[in-house]
Amino acid sequence: MPKEIFGPEYPFLKSSQFLSFDEIVQVVAAAVPLGVEKVRLTGGEPLLRRKTPELVKRIKEQTPIDQIALTTNGMLLVPLLEDFVKAGLNRVNISFDAVEDSIFRSMSGGFGDSATVMRAIQQSAQSGILTKVNAVIKKDVNDEQIIPLIEFGMETGVELRFIEFMDVGTSNQWDEAQVVSKDQILEQVSRHFSLQPCPSKPFEGVANRFQLREHDYHFGIISSVSAPFCGSCVRARLSSDGKLYTCLFSNNGHDLKEVLRNGDQKLRTRIREIWNGRHDRYSELRDSSKPAPAKAEMSYLGG
Repeated sequence: MPKEIFGPEYPFLKSSQFLSFDEIVQVVAAAVPLGVEKVRLTGGEPLLRRKTPELVKRIKEQTPIDQIALTTNGMLLVPLLEDFVKAGLNRVNISFDAVEDSIFRSMSGGFGDSATVMRAIQQSAQSGILTKVNAVIKKDVNDEQIIPLIEFGMETGVELRFIEFMDVGTSNQWDEAQVVSKDQILEQVSRHFSLQPCPSKPFEGVANRFQLREHDYHFGIISSVSAPFCGSCVRARLSSDGKLYTCLFSNNGHDLKEVLRNGDQKLRTRIREIWNGRHDRYSELRDSSKPAPAKAEMSYLGG
């Protein structure tokens, strides 16, 4: 969220515009019979919302969902870890784009510090929650951090996932020239380690996973720019103000707020209609020679 755009005068949502925890749980419960098996809490930064562990607890207790994950920048995680463990959180993905603090701060807009996030990663892994690290790689910004990040992952035993710089929203100043592709990441890693791809199953996940043979360490790469996977995408996103999006690159969501107040059966029917009617293929149809359409921001939709 570039501070030049999202400054003190920006008209952020009021708390009254957010879905309540009751309403979020209601949407999850309605989606389960349609095949939803996993829920991820993301953002923006989900830990800015108070009592997030309570939401995890309620989803676990009030729906059949067994797998709940969290994506966070890690800055507020450590004091909440014990509560998340008690609530039953299964997985945490922590965004961490650079080991070197100056590069980390350039990626984060000057907010936070690498030491706090590293401590969050280490303590999350020690808590028993399955912990992974997400790193967005930008050419000439943090691409020199690929190997230090791999080494940090090996030291902590936490799996790392590199993510190609994506043109999500319109405020991140995306430039295709700054994309470090999956092949370029692999080429750099292969200069230092012996690699082999890991077998995968259909719809198992969005990352291609690889193993460093001599270290028995695994990492992944999400290549939605250089090798899009729209045809196997099974993710829907519910915004904090109650809109359902069927693609990370969508410009419009489907408002569920009114349906939410008309009973679970109608809500389930509406979710089914939205999902069955989707035709999102932005990443496969991306054309850098044409102006990109307006899209919802990553800070609004999450990863």
